[in-house]
Amino acid sequence: MAASRRARVYADFLLPHLTRDMHLVDVGCGSGELSLELAAEVDRLTGIDQDAAEIASARAAAVASSIGNADFEVGDAHAL
Repeated sequence: MAASRRARVYADFLLPHLTRDMHLVDVGCGSGELSLELAAEVDRLTGIDQDAAEIASARAAAVASSIGNADFEVGDAHAL
């Protein structure tokens, strides 16, 4: 994973607030790079993006990384 997409860079403000019993929703998750790293900090993560190709990439990355607590869905942030 590129260092520029690491949680400690992009979500440093969020990390101290995440708990193992939390369901985190990542709106605009793109290919899921950051989402998959955040999934390690919570019980469940749902990534949402309007780009179906990005969601397919995120799903494939979750499978390749054996991350089972992350789901990715095509969706519009304005119509959740």
